[in-house]
Amino acid sequence: MSKTFPDYLEKIKKKVVGQDYVIDRLGTYLLKHLLKSIMLVKEPAVNHPSSCVLLMGASGTGKTYITKTLCNEFNLSYIEINAKSITQEGWSGTSFIQALNDEIKAYPDPATHPGIVVLVDEFDKMCMPQDESKHINYHYIIQASILKYLDGMEVNIKGKSDTILMSYNTGKLFYVFWRNFEELRKNRLTIPSAGFIINKENK
Repeated sequence: MSKTFPDYLEKIKKKVVGQDYVIDRLGTYLLKHLLKSIMLVKEPAVNHPSSCVLLMGASGTGKTYITKTLCNEFNLSYIEINAKSITQEGWSGTSFIQALNDEIKAYPDPATHPGIVVLVDEFDKMCMPQDESKHINYHYIIQASILKYLDGMEVNIKGKSDTILMSYNTGKLFYVFWRNFEELRKNRLTIPSAGFIINKENK
C-alpha cells in the first residue's frame, strides 16, 4: 500500500516531539510547491510566483532536520546557502545570486529536479547593519537584491566566453529562511505562527 501525505507527516512527527503544527504547515507548503513545479514542467509558461517561509527558533528545535526530512520524503532537491557569507552585488565576495547560481548548476534539468528548495541559514545576519561605524546599511541593499529575485527574474548562468549554460526563473523556487531571531520571538510569544516559536508550554 502506497504512503499518503499524512503518512509522511506522521513519520516525521514521531522523530520530532512538540513540532506537529510546524510539520503540518511546512509539509503542506512544500507539497503545494512540488505539485505546482510538476505542472510547470508540463506548462513552462504558467506564472508561478515564488514561495518563501521564515522559520525562527533556538538551536536544537528542529528547523534544519524537519525541513530536510520533508524535502527527502517528497523527493524534493534542496540547496543550501549560508547568509553569513553573502555580500552586496558588485563587491568582493559572493552575492546571493552568485551563491544561488553555483548551486543551481548542479540541477540543469527541471524535469528531473522539479521544485528545487533553497535553504538559507543564518538569515538574521542579512538583517543587521554590517558597518555601523561608516553609517552604511549594507544589509538593506542585500535585502533589496534578494527581494527582486523572490519576485521572480530570468537568470542566465554563463560559462566561458559568455556562453549561456542554462537559464532559470528565480520565482519558481521555494525559499526557506531560518535562524534564531531571539528578540523577534520574544515579541511574538502569544502570536500563532508557522515558525519555531518557543512558548511557555514548549521551552
